[in-house]
Amino acid sequence: MAVAGICLAYLFYVAKPGLPDRVTQKIKGFYELVYHKYYVDELYDALFVNRAKDIGKACFFIDSKFVDGAVNGTATTTRATATLSRLFDKYIVDGLVNLVGGINMKLNRIFTSFQTGLVQRYALVAVLGVIVFILVYYNGLLTGDFWRQLTSL
Repeated sequence: MAVAGICLAYLFYVAKPGLPDRVTQKIKGFYELVYHKYYVDELYDALFVNRAKDIGKACFFIDSKFVDGAVNGTATTTRATATLSRLFDKYIVDGLVNLVGGINMKLNRIFTSFQTGLVQRYALVAVLGVIVFILVYYNGLLTGDFWRQLTSL
């Protein structure tokens, strides 16, 4: 067989180079069928490879339009609500806590200035309080409000 193949190749390509074209023209249909390997590759591509590509394109469409859209929409919503939550926490919650703390600090500074530890100042404040108390009630005694309240009991 090998020797016959070598002799045939010598005849077709060395001795008579035009002979392969003439033989090909006489058996054109059979030649095309064998040349294309019985169209097995084309059939396999049409039945399996191209269908797999179509399924891949459909999966890509669904993934890119629906799945990625849902994921991106969820991500956008999450970022927006996180930003709102951060702003609410920073300006409302922390703002109220800082406001209460600031008011406490201001009142603390005011009230600690009254506490000097000097007994003379405490006594002066007590005397001034007694004087204010007397003036308020003395004014009530003069206008008659005191007597009206006393007789209404």
